[in-house]
Parts: sequence; C-alpha cells; structure tokens
Amino acid sequence: MPTAMIALMGDDLSQLQTLADDIVVPALERIDGVAQVTVSGGVEQQIAVELDPTRSAGYGLSTSYVSQFLAGQNLLYPGGDLQNGSQKLTVSTDAKFQTLQDVQDMILTLPTGGAVRLSGVANVTLENKDMSAMAQANGTACVVLQVSKQSSANEVYVSEEVIKRLDSLKPENPSLQYAAPYLASDYINQTVDAVFQNILQGVLLAAAVVLLFLRRVTEAFNALYLKILGFFIRRLFLGMLASFALVVGFGLTLVNTKTVLMPDMDQGQVTVNVSMPIGAQLEETAAKADQISGIVERTVPEIVDMFYIAQSASVTMMMDVGSKSQRERSSNDIAAVLRTALADVAGCEITISASNSDSMMGSGSDMGITMISGMVISTVITLVFTPVYYSVIDNFSRLFHRRKKNGGKPEAPQPAEAEAQPV
Repeated sequence: MPTAMIALMGDDLSQLQTLADDIVVPALERIDGVAQVTVSGGVEQQIAVELDPTRSAGYGLSTSYVSQFLAGQNLLYPGGDLQNGSQKLTVSTDAKFQTLQDVQDMILTLPTGGAVRLSGVANVTLENKDMSAMAQANGTACVVLQVSKQSSANEVYVSEEVIKRLDSLKPENPSLQYAAPYLASDYINQTVDAVFQNILQGVLLAAAVVLLFLRRVTEAFNALYLKILGFFIRRLFLGMLASFALVVGFGLTLVNTKTVLMPDMDQGQVTVNVSMPIGAQLEETAAKADQISGIVERTVPEIVDMFYIAQSASVTMMMDVGSKSQRERSSNDIAAVLRTALADVAGCEITISASNSDSMMGSGSDMGITMISGMVISTVITLVFTPVYYSVIDNFSRLFHRRKKNGGKPEAPQPAEAEAQPV
C-alpha cells in the first residue's frame, strides 16, 4: 500500500492531468521523505503531425526526414556556466516546443533548398493519448495520485505533510479539489489510540483487582511493592537492561514476522479487487467496474466515500464505510454481504476483503515501533501509576467505611494529647 492516495476531481481530465504534472506532483515530491508520486487515470495529450502525401512529395519530403528534423528542433541545449557571487549557475537554451502553434510554425528546411512551414505540408493537431487507466471517486472521473515514502521516512509525518501541502496549494489554484481515500496516518493513529486505551484499561483493571483482594492488607501490599521497587533501584542497570531487552526483542519479532498480537480492529475500509481475463481492453474493464460499483452502492448504504482505479486487466475499488460507532454492521459483515451480492457477476474474478490492522497499517517496522513503545509505556505506567491509583482508591474506601460506621457524619478530629507538665 502507498503512504497516501489522493483523488483530484474536476470536469476536464486533461486539465486535471496538467494540474497534477505541473503543480501538484512537484510540490508533493519536495516533501521530506517522499520517494515517488505516480499519476493514474488522467488524460495525457500529444501533438500529432500527419504529412499530406501530395504536398510533401512536391517538396521532396519523406516521413523519416520530417521526423528527424522535428527531433532535432525539440531539444534543450546546454549553454555553459555562469558565476553569480559564490554560486555557480548552469545556463541552458530551451528550444523545446511549448504550444501547438510552435509546432505548426516550425520552419522546415527542404532537401533541395529553401524552407517551408510545417503547417504547409502537414496537418498538426492536438489529440489525447490512449488512456492506460481510468479512475472514479464517488461517481466522478478523477486523477489518482499515489504517494510512496522513502524506506527510512515516518509514515505518519509523510501522510500529514501531504494534506498540508495540498491545502497550501489551494489559494493559488482555486480549481484544485481533492479527496484522500487512503492515508496511512489515519490507521496508525487509530492503532496507537487503541494501544493507549488498552493500557489504561489494563491499569484500571489491575488496580481494581488489587483493591478487591488486598483492601485489608494495604501495609503488606505497600511493603511488597517497595521491596520490588527497591530491588530495581539497587540493581537498576541489570534490571532495566533485562526488561528493555525483552521488550525490544519482542518488538523486533513483530517486525520480522509482521505478526500483531492484538485484536483485529474495524478500520472502516472494504476493498474489492477485480481480475479480468487476459487481453481485456480498458473500456471493457471500466464497464465492469461501473457495473460492480452500482451493485455496491445499492448493497452498502453505509458508504461514505468510494473510488476505483481500472486498468486493462484489473480493478481496485476501495470503500470508506465510516467509523464503527456510526453503523450497525462491521466491515467484515459488509464484506460478507458483498460476496453474496457480487457472486453472479460474470466474466471476472472478484476478491473482497475488509480492512484489518495488518493490511492497513503500513510497513512492519512502523507496527513494531508502535508495539515497542506501547509495551515500554505500559511497563512504566504499571510500575508507577497502579500503586498510586490503588492508594487513592483505598483511602476513599477507608473514608467511606469510617463515615458509614459513624452514621454518615464526618469523623471528628482527634484531640491533641496534653503536654507533660514538669514535676
């Protein structure tokens, strides 16, 4: 999975492609930690030159001659270096064609002498290239950007910076409209929040168990805890080294095996992968994607956002069904219903899966770091917070029992002992 997937939306795919290539992609690639940004679903344009057989033959021009002449004119020439103070600048001469008019007005040298404009011997037009992929977001054609991070980059940082950079481009580009169907930071943050919730629940449960079974032996518990804490203080180096070695070793095991020892979380994402027969055309695949998306929309009313990317032999469709608190069915239940609803779609192979913490969390190293941090924090909190929490609860419990014994009245202060009088 990429670190982020961005859908640029608008009415004209060729304009969206130009916006992506000229503005958005360069801006995103300048983010620290971004390795590559790929563009899918747009319409690229090209200039087509079609020689007129009669006129080109009259001037003695062949197709290969005109092709070589065009390639020689559409170049970027180095112009040397320029010293500007302490900086050394590279100078170049840009002779590349910028517009359709530039190509039409190109002066073509004739083999027999003389010159003619290219538009005098050829039809020069601007046309769309054949599309290699098609994408839709919520029923609207779009251009999808897939952002990949560097191996050493932080996935959460890169995802959040992508959104910040896109927001910064909006004031200068009012036509920029985008949606973020997938951000790795969303799922990593969900997992981190779940880890801290589990830590808090564990601490509260441990304190409650201690209060339940040791509420009448406070002194023994405090003495035992002080002895254990004293042991770690007296043998700080060996104790902490052994503890952290165990924690880090277990975390590295998670990194290498990519096994997460925690309940699978409902991430609110359902993915449909479609495989078409070998030799299928893009138009056929896109029609199949439209058919499947229509069935999905009728079957899953919980959909918040949906988008797909269709290539010649495959379709990847992702659905955001919202948070678990906002729906009755889990993402696994929705996936099971979709398997039944799409079972009769012929001419393709369909695989449906619900999101889980392993597939949506990104790289195994990020998950290992998350688990190591969670275990270290839980160890520290358990050693420090649990006894404090227990002592507070125990004091409230004693105060409650004393008030109950006194009939609900606060306990009267004890009189101070009389000082001994000298004889």
